[in-house]
Amino acid sequence: MPLLLLPAAVFAIILSVAAAQWADGKRRRSPRPTWLGYLIWTAIRIHALLLHRTSHIGRETVDPRPAGPLIIVSNHTGAADPLLIQAACTFEIRWLMMREMNRGLVDWFTRYARIILVERDGRDMASTREALRHLRGGGVLGIFPEGGIERPPGQLRRFQEGVGFLVQRTGAAVIPVWISGTPKVDEAIESLWRRGRARVEFGGIMRFERSDTPDAITRAIRDRIAAMSGWPVSDEPTPSP
Repeated sequence: MPLLLLPAAVFAIILSVAAAQWADGKRRRSPRPTWLGYLIWTAIRIHALLLHRTSHIGRETVDPRPAGPLIIVSNHTGAADPLLIQAACTFEIRWLMMREMNRGLVDWFTRYARIILVERDGRDMASTREALRHLRGGGVLGIFPEGGIERPPGQLRRFQEGVGFLVQRTGAAVIPVWISGTPKVDEAIESLWRRGRARVEFGGIMRFERSDTPDAITRAIRDRIAAMSGWPVSDEPTPSP
């Protein structure tokens, strides 16, 4: 009998080794290639798939990741937006977020995700220097240049010029993103647990000349996202939360 069990034991060992190698390969391709990072990214992908029923359009734009400094620029529908985008990307995105939103349990995640906190008035030069340093090192930034969630939904707000400044100073490529179909909520954070049918579309890569002004770059990016969405645009400032 023990001899009959030997082939089964050998097969189980081979299967276990293959499964471990497969899982390790997945871990190495995750945005943060540690086991904790892989588990968090897996949870993010499950959240995007099951709760938001997310469809990703133009995924080939971000897989494989374009070389060099890169800025992901998206409209902003709710707190789930960065998770829905990160779910499609095998590289880490460092997001810019208003410091006033960093409270409660959010604080742990912002520190883990290395989110760059900025002041609403745009005068925090320490965060600007960190963003520039990250891009010049070949990193990826994620920015919601409307400065807050869209109110009313389905309409693009004015883009803040900071995104154009970062592009102009670093020569970073830009990938515009249009998000739609997320739940319509009163508070932005409610989108994290409310069901939706999200659509995340990655546009073609945009590159700019160093001679382009921050204002011109910002307008070009918003025009591209407006064309992708077909939404009306408003130059009224985004209301404070």
